[in-house]
Amino acid sequence: METEVLKQQWQLMKIEIKKYWWRLSDDDIDQINGEPKRLEYMLHQKYGYTREQAGQKVTQFLSMYLQQPAL
Repeated sequence: METEVLKQQWQLMKIEIKKYWWRLSDDDIDQINGEPKRLEYMLHQKYGYTREQAGQKVTQFLSMYLQQPAL
C-alpha cells in the first residue's frame, strides 16, 4: 500500500515530505522518487532513526497524509 500511494501521488507528496522532514534536501527527495524504502533510508541517515523507527515514521506520515481532505 505504501509503495502504491507514494508512487501514485509522488509529485504532491514530495512537497509535504519536504515540509514535514525539513532536513531532507531537494536532491534527497529526488533520490527517494516515490520509494518508501528510500525514504526510510534517508530518514535513517538524516535524522538518526533506526530502520524500524524510520519505517514507523513513514507509515505514520502516510496515514496522516491520506486522512487529509482532498482539495
